[in-house]
Amino acid sequence: MDIHRCRFVPYPPSAINALAFSHPSSPTHPGKGPQSLRVAIGRANGDIEIWNPLRGSWYQESIFRGAKDRSIEGLVWTQGPEDVDKSGKIIAGKLRLFSIGYSTAVTEWELGTGRPARHSAGNYGEIWCMAAQPKDHLLKTPGKAVEDQKKRMNHRYKT
Repeated sequence: MDIHRCRFVPYPPSAINALAFSHPSSPTHPGKGPQSLRVAIGRANGDIEIWNPLRGSWYQESIFRGAKDRSIEGLVWTQGPEDVDKSGKIIAGKLRLFSIGYSTAVTEWELGTGRPARHSAGNYGEIWCMAAQPKDHLLKTPGKAVEDQKKRMNHRYKT
């Protein structure tokens, strides 16, 4: 007779501070997002989780481990321009993920490796929110609000 011992470790997950969907909802096709639809979850311990909704069967694809004493307070997805291949098929643009965490920097993440791709910092206070402008509007740069209560435009990350 085989005896198996099993232990369970209590896992108190860190608080969720931010959520961001990679694509907006479609009023014409509710519940049917694009294949590349992803959800980024920012946690208080600095981790970012990437989830694939898989038409209702949620699957956690990856976890980007955060730095010590950092938290994720805001997440924004952007998507590069679409392209057309030789056969006329539309190729979706590359997804990009940006985060903030009550610091003076905006971080762009490398989705393939889960590592920061680049940081953008400036001479201003802590960034406490940001947003990306939809592609069909006039303003094409992400905006952010900083501690000195002024809205500033980030011109460093062009899509």
